[in-house]
Amino acid sequence: MATLDTPLRASRIITSQLPGANQNAMPLHWAITEAIRNRDEQAAEVAMRKLIILTTEDIQRALAADYVRKE
Repeated sequence: MATLDTPLRASRIITSQLPGANQNAMPLHWAITEAIRNRDEQAAEVAMRKLIILTTEDIQRALAADYVRKE
């Protein structure tokens, strides 16, 4: 899991700066949680794939719009 820590943190930092990104992602997070709770691996996978696509698009949008703070 340590291998994923840095990229997950980076994506969180980038997408949190993009207006509306967090609110747009929440329904997918809930769908993943609900699918796992219901032991529906297919629904969890579908929702997770949608979340990954949304996050990728958000990161691309943030970088294109220069939302990422220069540190």
